[in-house]
Amino acid sequence: NSSPVRVLVFTETRAFRHQSVGAAQLALEELGARHNWKIEVSSDSAQVMNAPTLRNFDVVVFCLTSGLIMSRGEQLAFQTWYRQGRHGFVGIHSAADTEHLWPWYGQLVGAYFRNHPPPQQATIRVLGSVEDFPEYGDGMATWQRVDEWYNFKRNPRDVNNVTVLMALDESSYTGGSMGGDHPIAWYRDFDGGRSFYTGLGHTPASWKEPKFLDHLSAGINWAGFRPPPKNPRIIFESSPTGRRGDNSHDTTTSNDDNDKNSKATSDASSKSSSKDDGHAVYDRHGRKLTPEELEHDRKHSVSTLARDLRAVGAILLLVFAWCWALQSETRRSFS
Repeated sequence: NSSPVRVLVFTETRAFRHQSVGAAQLALEELGARHNWKIEVSSDSAQVMNAPTLRNFDVVVFCLTSGLIMSRGEQLAFQTWYRQGRHGFVGIHSAADTEHLWPWYGQLVGAYFRNHPPPQQATIRVLGSVEDFPEYGDGMATWQRVDEWYNFKRNPRDVNNVTVLMALDESSYTGGSMGGDHPIAWYRDFDGGRSFYTGLGHTPASWKEPKFLDHLSAGINWAGFRPPPKNPRIIFESSPTGRRGDNSHDTTTSNDDNDKNSKATSDASSKSSSKDDGHAVYDRHGRKLTPEELEHDRKHSVSTLARDLRAVGAILLLVFAWCWALQSETRRSFS
């Protein structure tokens, strides 16, 4: 790793702006010194989303971005840079609430944000990846922490070639709406480059949390085409029983993490109790959705699925008609 990974940390927002952006910037700069990354930070797409600037970077991190932040020309410059090979994208938290009208970006990030319940503690199942992320352990770990847990408009597994690294246990918190399979961090090779996304990182406390920072560092190193460590320090160890349990036996980080999680849980609980009963769901602007809006959202999802199925059916019908006509024409030619 003698050659530094050149990383652009991009923090522009046109919708909700997280209070943790400043903490994120400081943490990433410290990680850069530790991992031999050359870090630059920008919140202005007009200054950095162009070919001359982008060619100076190996990885672009969309750090807590939000809204429609890039012009068509900037989108084209970023897409061209990414496709040139051995370039990486890393999306953090509200990167999934960015560029909703740009289909290619939707493929890149894997899934768009739909809504979220109030911040609270939840259990993450650490699935890991032996080949690309050996430092995640044996895939038998769980991790309890406080964050703002996104529901997504689709399951990223619906995108080809996605490997899920972490998934939420929806029985461990309130407000999850994706059922038994709720990915929260994933990665994939896509369109000539590498894409890594984590839904974690909403709270300022996250950016002082060792396990979260190790999780993010592994993603940036992978996106920067660094080989996985030969003798990795395991971030997420399995439970002593060999079943999915907590990580309390991990003495390197668990005590600090548990202290932070306990405090954050208390803070989140007090905030939630002052606002609602803990079952509320919020949109990207932090506004609580009414039951009528949630029902409309559900019906819209169903109607969108039905529309897509009708479109597929129409295409199949056209293909069948074309094949029938071609077969009939072939028969006439030989008769």
